[in-house]
Formats: sequence, structure tokens, C-alpha cells
Amino acid sequence: MLDSLPPPDWQDPEGRVFLYKGDCREILARLPEGFADAVVTDPPYGIGEAAKNNKSRSCLAASKDYGIRHWDDSPPPPKSFEEMRRVSHEQVVFGGNYFAHLLGPTSSWIIWDKDNGKNDFADCEIAWTSHKRAIRKITWRWQGFLQEPGHPREQRQHPTQKPLGVMRWVIERYTEQGSVVLDPFMGSGTTGVAAVNFGRRFVGIEVEQDYFDIAVLRIADALSLTNAHVVSNKRPNVSRVSNNAPSDTPLLDEIARREAEGTQ
Repeated sequence: MLDSLPPPDWQDPEGRVFLYKGDCREILARLPEGFADAVVTDPPYGIGEAAKNNKSRSCLAASKDYGIRHWDDSPPPPKSFEEMRRVSHEQVVFGGNYFAHLLGPTSSWIIWDKDNGKNDFADCEIAWTSHKRAIRKITWRWQGFLQEPGHPREQRQHPTQKPLGVMRWVIERYTEQGSVVLDPFMGSGTTGVAAVNFGRRFVGIEVEQDYFDIAVLRIADALSLTNAHVVSNKRPNVSRVSNNAPSDTPLLDEIARREAEGTQ
């Protein structure tokens, strides 16, 4: 399926991952209709989060200072959501509460409880999905230095980066083995890492060069660890996370450990 796409800026030798550096408004228009099984993405909400001083906003634990940027000054235009639907069969869109007027009603929200204590960040984030199923909730701590207990600490590279554990949870439950996952707002590549962990093919688009470079390194590293061993869809037994957590296997722990240490 990926061989029908335009030549990417980076791909792995086996052709499982295609990454594009550029504006998704331009690149989406070049992608064929229905090529992706699912869009899983976290677009800019248009609330200026990238221009805030994150370091000073936490009372519970120190937050990293990512500097001042402006990619979140405005939300994506309606055409971007039309294109995401055109090129995919299902969609999971974080920040869906900001785009409900464009996405329409759904019975299948995802609620991520950050368990993040006292600060002025949101206690939860909400993802809109096109699926026909009940609302689901995952609890995963993600606040400055404090992260989900019992899991290797992740290295945060992006101000709105999602925990790898949360994205694995989404990929495992809302996509199928071998399917094509598209993230047109790839950022530092967490969705791509989760996708290859679970044997999905991945297409990512990112406009910022430094985040694109980080995503390439992270996804290439994940591919090197999963190349001869694809994580199964077996449901684990982890009581901490509602509706079960991502599979607790030695491979996933090794991936998270290497990310926490900054190993590429």
C-alpha cells in the first residue's frame, strides 16, 4: 500500500515507514484516497501552547522549558480535517473538543486522565474518534518530572508530546495488526513509535525540521528493536490503567528504557 505514495523524505529499508518533512496541508493533498486504515493524531489546538513558558506553570513538579514557538497560534483549517477523512477509514483526533464543530458528534470519545496534581495544566485530555463504541478512559500520569509509576521514564522532546504508553494503548485498541496508521501532525514521532511497536505501518508528516529529525531517530530506533519481533495484541493485566494498559513485555520495557536514556 505504501508503494503507491509519493517518495518520502525518509523511509526504512523494508518500506514499513514513510516520513514526510513539510506542511501537511500540501502533503495530504498528494496522498491517495483511503490509503490509510486510521489517522491517529494530535493537531495544534490553536491555543498558543507552544508560546507559553511551560517551565513556570507547574506546582507539583518542574516542567521542561521548550522555548517560545508559534506553531500552535492557530488551529488547522477545516480543509485539513476533510483531507484526513478522505485519505483514511477511521480517525482518532486528540483535542477533539476543540474541533467538534468540524468533526461532528461521536459516541466514542477517549478520556486520558493525566493524574497530574496541582498545576494549571488540564487534568484530562479528550480524543474524538470515528469509531462506534463506548467512551473509554485511560489513567496515565504525565506531569513534569512525575510520570506513570512502574514504567521507564520517558525523555520529553516536545511541549505537547503524548506519553508512549498512552499512544500504545490507542494503537493497540483502535487499529489492527498490519494496518497503515497516518499522523499528519507527527511532532517528535510518538505515534510512529507506538505504531511500529505493534506491527503497524506508519506514515508521518511534520513541518518543523528539528522535530522531524527527532522523530526519524526515535522511529528508526524502535524499528531496530522490533525488526525481528512484533509485539502481539495480547491484553495485559495492569490494574493501574483503566481498560488495561499497553502490553508489559521485555521488548517494550527495553524500548522505553532506551528512550529514557536518550539512546538512538
